Amino acid sequence: MQDPTVDALGLRPELARKMNALMADLRGMERVIIAYSGGVDSTFLARAAFDALGENALAVTAISESYSEDELQPGRDAAAQIGIPHREIRTYEMDNPLYVANNPDRCYHCKTELFTRLSALAKTEGYSVIIAGYIADDRGDY
Repeated sequence: MQDPTVDALGLRPELARKMNALMADLRGMERVIIAYSGGVDSTFLARAAFDALGENALAVTAISESYSEDELQPGRDAAAQIGIPHREIRTYEMDNPLYVANNPDRCYHCKTELFTRLSALAKTEGYSVIIAGYIADDRGDY
């Protein structure tokens, strides 16, 4: 017998409401690029975006000296399993001395490089929104 406090997906009412709100928000965005690392948060968001928008969702992974092939392949595999269109773009954070200095704000400089490249792609290809998944702990980062 199914637990009466969960919906058909196994979500409790509060999570079901949040998931429904996320899906409605995504559908309203029409065409999105997901900053896709292949981690749990971006994979969850990629799956939700693909479920909401189908081919109008594009997962994009940054390729640079900062990431090894071993780190990239699981994300490629997850994107293929989801079925979401997936693209890799080159980023150049290693050319930025502020990133290379490896100070506590290095993630800021990496993200600036990433979102600059994603913005150019979105403009060129007609995507209306760039989205990224983060966990609550990320809010304390630079």
